[in-house]
Amino acid sequence: ELILVMDEIMDLPLIKRRKIRGDYFLKYSMYHDAHVEYESVLKDREVKTLTEEEYGNILNNIGIVCAHITSYQEAAGYFKDAYRLNHKEESLYQYMLSVLLCGDEEIFEQERLSYQLSEEYKSKLYADLNKKSEEATRLPKYRMLQRISRLKGNEQEAEYKQQAERLLTEWKNEYRKQVES
Repeated sequence: ELILVMDEIMDLPLIKRRKIRGDYFLKYSMYHDAHVEYESVLKDREVKTLTEEEYGNILNNIGIVCAHITSYQEAAGYFKDAYRLNHKEESLYQYMLSVLLCGDEEIFEQERLSYQLSEEYKSKLYADLNKKSEEATRLPKYRMLQRISRLKGNEQEAEYKQQAERLLTEWKNEYRKQVES
């Protein structure tokens, strides 16, 4: 089966193989590599051979990358453009979720109405966001951040600084490993 997949991929144009490579990086949370790969696809002169849907799918994936490594605001722009091109519910959903995560309820409501999304749709977004927030509170890094926050609240400044510096160093090392791979 692997040989058949490899044969299929080898028959694809280079630009589509590079998109698949970006998808691989994204699947394995190698966000920096995925971003570099997708951006290179968009800058390739063969980009004109992609359908609007394929182009939109790449923008959607860049939006996912941005949601992980830059900002929800930047991600929202990619998701909106993706939906305009690929007309996929996933892109619209991610766009609306990103707008919601940016924290401007007024803009969220304007966009919801402009896309003619129901109150039920809005409720589902909020429910999904709440579920993800609850899941996040069970992550070890979240618990560590809460412990560090309590140190500052209890006026244990030296311990707070030490723990915060340790956590920042850990995050920097994780980022460097991702960028280097």
